Amino acid sequence: MTMRLACYGWVQEDAGSVASAGHTVVAELLRRGHRADLFADREHVPAPADLVGDPRFAYVGLAPPRSSHLPAGLYRPAELVLGPRWRQAWRRRFGAAARARHELEPYDALLSLGVAPAFVLGGVPTVAWLQSPVHTELEAVRRLRPLIHRVSGPSFYAAVTTYYVRRARRDARQLDLCDEVICGSSWSERALADHGFPAEHLHALPYPIDLARFSVRERDAPAGPGPVLLSVGRLDPRKRLDLLVAAFDIVARSAPGARLMVVGHVGMAPNQLSLLDESAFRERIVYRRAVPQAAVPDLLRGADVLVQPSENENFGSAVAEALASGVPAVVGPTNGTADYLDANSAVFSAYTPQAVAGAVLAVLDRRRRDPEAVARTTRDSAERWFSAARVVDRLEEILEGAVAGRGGGRRPV
Repeated sequence: MTMRLACYGWVQEDAGSVASAGHTVVAELLRRGHRADLFADREHVPAPADLVGDPRFAYVGLAPPRSSHLPAGLYRPAELVLGPRWRQAWRRRFGAAARARHELEPYDALLSLGVAPAFVLGGVPTVAWLQSPVHTELEAVRRLRPLIHRVSGPSFYAAVTTYYVRRARRDARQLDLCDEVICGSSWSERALADHGFPAEHLHALPYPIDLARFSVRERDAPAGPGPVLLSVGRLDPRKRLDLLVAAFDIVARSAPGARLMVVGHVGMAPNQLSLLDESAFRERIVYRRAVPQAAVPDLLRGADVLVQPSENENFGSAVAEALASGVPAVVGPTNGTADYLDANSAVFSAYTPQAVAGAVLAVLDRRRRDPEAVARTTRDSAERWFSAARVVDRLEEILEGAVAGRGGGRRPV
């Protein structure tokens, strides 16, 4: 069954994990003969050059109903005050464009990639593939209140809590528009079900990874005598940089020459980088705000283990990319990516430095003893779970089920 799809969300080939996954999904759908119109904020999601020109694809880029160039310090306060009006204007703009194209040639389904949909079409089923359930972010923020107070201050905690409370309410309303919801792991599937979304309309499906780009290759000669621990991702309190640093101090005492590389933009929270200075081995920690997308595969292959101590993590794309590159990973008990780990990676038992360090040292020992076996099992896991063919096979089933049920129409555009 070939379908005509209205798509919305993050779709960009050489971008972050969510956008690159969206691009992989759309490209694979087109390869299989489906048609797709991508409705996008043209300031943030440009026309994908490799897809434009395909007769089965159309890019509908719209200018946002607000300036996207507010200074960083003003954007979130402005969103708290003006966000509802912005979103209403956005829905009207997207809704009118989508409805006009739908009337000319009907869509079979609406697929929202990485976000809840900005619009719906009456009588057309809506399938949303969420980056993460927002209420779980709020839960983590509240749980980490002492840490946030210490590092970023009480005023920031109050502001970020207000922000996530409002976002959670908004997202709950948007989820009411969806017939089927896809999330990255069984952990987030359970979190949404516990929050009230009907379990029979929830689906756990990981993001696809470019398995040709992220692949196992011979490593360069190590730059130092000890193992390299790598962390990649945005630095917000929920990502637990404090825990990573404390665990590294334990690892560094047991593994002479061990080094830690931290790569990631600082998020909303002030003073996150001050946590690096709490390490007794600060001279062995390298921080890089970002690396070019083209350099990420080599960055991963240069590590001995990828450590992601995040709490309430829907799906960690850096973990998936590391596995595809032959690098084992260590994650926490509320990290949904644990669904997809191989036997040579590890899930630590508790959010304590000792538990994280113990898991890291065990993984490093296995890699030291048999690096070829570790690379083989991590790659096998990636091929099993993250190939575009495997992921889109399942996505087609979800879309076809939604079309057969002819959902949608609970609220017209």
